[in-house]
Amino acid sequence: AAAAEGFAPRAAATGLGLAALGALVLGRTASKAPAAARGDSEKGASVVSLAANYPKRGATPQAIPVLDLQGEKIGEETLDMHVLSKETANYVVHGAARIWSYMNLRDFSRKLPRRSDVPTGKKPWAQKGSGRARHGTLYSPLFGKSYSNQKPNGLNDKRNLKIKRITHCQCISTVLQSKWRCMYIVQGLEEWDQARQGDLEKMIKKITGRKPGTRSMLMITRKHYGEESQNGGTKSFSYDSPLYMSARLIPRLELRRPRDMDPDGDGLWQALKGRHVIISREAFFDLHAKFNCQDGWVWKTTRDILVEQLQALAKEFPMNRNDEIDKCRELPLLQEDRVQWAKEKREEMAA
Repeated sequence: AAAAEGFAPRAAATGLGLAALGALVLGRTASKAPAAARGDSEKGASVVSLAANYPKRGATPQAIPVLDLQGEKIGEETLDMHVLSKETANYVVHGAARIWSYMNLRDFSRKLPRRSDVPTGKKPWAQKGSGRARHGTLYSPLFGKSYSNQKPNGLNDKRNLKIKRITHCQCISTVLQSKWRCMYIVQGLEEWDQARQGDLEKMIKKITGRKPGTRSMLMITRKHYGEESQNGGTKSFSYDSPLYMSARLIPRLELRRPRDMDPDGDGLWQALKGRHVIISREAFFDLHAKFNCQDGWVWKTTRDILVEQLQALAKEFPMNRNDEIDKCRELPLLQEDRVQWAKEKREEMAA
C-alpha cells in the first residue's frame, strides 16, 4: 500500500504492520483506498470488479408472512434472493443435487469380487468330448464365484465429481426463493425454552395446517441445532437446544442453521426435500443477507468484503495523510531498532 500511494522508500521499508501504527493504517480515508480497490492496477481491478460485474438476477419479490407461536399473522417480510434464469434453473439445480447426492449419500461400501480378484483354478472338464459347454475355470462369472466389471467394487467405482461453489450457492438461493408459497417466518422461535414435542407439533400444525410427519419439513433457526450419535441417542451439545430435543423424534422434520445452507453442508438437499419451510425471523435476516440479489455477501469475493470493511473503518476513524506519513518516518530502519522503539513507546503509553 505504501508503494502504491507514493511513499518514500524509507517509509515503505519500515513495515506498517507494527501494532503501534495499526490504527493509523486502518484510518486512511476512503478517498485514499488501496490501488486495487480503486481499480488502478489491472489485476486489482479484475479481482474487485468480479462481484460488481457479476450478473445478479432477482425474481419477483414475494411477501412472506410473519407469524407468532400461536399461528397468528403479525407482519410480513420481503423475500428477494438471487435466482438462476428460467431457462436453465431446473437443469442446473438437478445437476447440482445429483452430484451432491452421488458424492455424499450413495453407499460405495459394497465390494464384490471381480474376475481379476479370484484365482484361475483348473479346467473343470475336457475341451471336447464331454458334451458340455467349454469352460476354462469354475471361477467364471457364469458360476457366481466372481462378477463382471459392471458390479459394485467399493470406492474403486466412485468418481470425483465436483460442483463450482458459486453454482452451488446459486442453486440454494434459487430453491429457497421458489419455496415462497410454503415458507413461514416465526417470531419467537429462537426463544423456545422447553423440550416438549407435543407443543412443537401443535405449533407446526397451526402454522402449516398439516400434521407433523405427513410431509417433509425444514426448520431453520440461528442457534437451535443438534446431531444424532452413531451409537444411539444424541451428542452432548444437542441437549443445549430445547427446540432440537423437541423436534428430533418428529418424522420427516429437519433442523438446520443459516450456516448449514451452504455448499459445505446439505442445504441444497434439505431445501429441495422440504415441502414446508419454517424460519425464525433472525435466521431469515441471516439468509437474506447471504443470498439477496442486491448485495448478498456470498456473491462477493474475500477481497471485496475486506475492501468494504476497510472503507467503513476509514470513515469511522479519519486520519490526516501527512500526519500518517510523518509517523511512519519515525520508525527506525533496522528491525532491532524497531523492537526497542516499540518497547519505549509501550512504556511511554503505559505511563
